[in-house]
Amino acid sequence: MSAFLSFISLEWYWTLLLTGVLFALGNALAHHYRNVNRHGGSVFPYAALGFLAGIGLAAVWLLLAYIPHVGQSIQNVGIILGLIHLSLAVLGTLFGLFNHGKKGLKQGFKLFLGLFYLDESKNFQGVIFGILRHTWEIPQTLIGHALSQIRNVSSHVSRVEYFGGDTFAINENQTYQDGISLGNYLNINLWATIHEDFDRHIQHDPLLLHEYGHSIDSRIFGWLYLFVIGIPSLHSAMGKGNHSVYWTEKRANQKAKYYAEKQHDIHWQDFEDDYPTA
Repeated sequence: MSAFLSFISLEWYWTLLLTGVLFALGNALAHHYRNVNRHGGSVFPYAALGFLAGIGLAAVWLLLAYIPHVGQSIQNVGIILGLIHLSLAVLGTLFGLFNHGKKGLKQGFKLFLGLFYLDESKNFQGVIFGILRHTWEIPQTLIGHALSQIRNVSSHVSRVEYFGGDTFAINENQTYQDGISLGNYLNINLWATIHEDFDRHIQHDPLLLHEYGHSIDSRIFGWLYLFVIGIPSLHSAMGKGNHSVYWTEKRANQKAKYYAEKQHDIHWQDFEDDYPTA
């Protein structure tokens, strides 16, 4: 028994502590960037929530070892995924620096922090969503982070913003508007330039809210999201029909409407013609 407790104290406690600190720093830094030129305030509450998300995720990873036959293999997959995310961050920030200077470096780093950024409006529910991002939503989180870093390096990201637990990789001044949502990473092309505070802008930009609705579905469907929502939505977008009335898009609008009206007092009827919910 004493040997077992010693094992727990060495592996479990250090894993919980280090992962908690990583998520605390990540969420605190993300909110630091989010609060710049906004309302200021302390980042310590966000660090505390990040710490809870980190130790929660670490606890899930440690408990996997007790699953007979496959537990260790699943843990190894988790380690590999973590190393992939870290490699994406290092390569994204370095190539961002080489290609676009300090702006590319900063944007690559902010994209990496998106792995840890939690919804400021949800407190402990945001902690749960942060854990799900790295368990229930693994495929789209990985692909979303990779796509965002690639777009940043290739000059297809002009700004990175945080809102509601999601990370927006936005390319402004384009000849078209569209978006793709993968986990909490939303890659958006916009016609115009955003001149105002992002929190205010998103309240009257239905495309951004629509893509946020897809991210809500990602949390609902988890590992099935790409097959149930992502691929059908992409197929519809590439087709000749009216993509805006396809069921996956209406569903995203419904989710966005519920979130916007409940959390931010945004009235969806202003967007209903172009982004229908029924």
